[in-house]
Amino acid sequence: MVASARTLLVVRQQRVTTPDGRIWYVRRRWARRQPPWRRRPDHELGPAEVDEIPVLPADEVAESFLGFVRYDLQLGLALLLGLAALGLVAAVAGAVLVMERVVPFLVDHAVVIGAGLAGLAALVLVDRLTRPWFIEAESGRMFQAPRRVWRVHGWRRARRAFRAVVEAVAEGRIDSEHGVIMFTDPSAAP
Repeated sequence: MVASARTLLVVRQQRVTTPDGRIWYVRRRWARRQPPWRRRPDHELGPAEVDEIPVLPADEVAESFLGFVRYDLQLGLALLLGLAALGLVAAVAGAVLVMERVVPFLVDHAVVIGAGLAGLAALVLVDRLTRPWFIEAESGRMFQAPRRVWRVHGWRRARRAFRAVVEAVAEGRIDSEHGVIMFTDPSAAP
């Protein structure tokens, strides 16, 4: 079973029955927000343009190196052993560097690093609490089911709007054909 992107972001879903017996599904889910580092500037190539640029396949690169090794076996093996030894020396040097330099630095600056991580956690929490949400009301009918979506900013507003939509559907203040909800309190409207 493959879940769609819309169902993956659902935080809460509730099945509500109207007084006349119709079933509605009310959902609260995160609205996707594209982070700044994933936004594509106008000067970058699109997916269709990238496909047109010829790139040397990886198997041709490997084939050319293996052809060199087959041509001169001793030199090829010496080159491979040299690369392996160089990698081993780099790994040992990296481990020594970490043990001699990085670990004492982390111990000396633990308070500053902890404060930075706490600040980052606070920013993530603020992002989660103020991010945009969608409140959806969707009829349980199989064919041409009406669906209504409200965009709400903030976690608490999303919870209030979700409760208001559930109450409106449960009290029968919803048009079954078009999904229009009549709210009694204007401040409760999403």
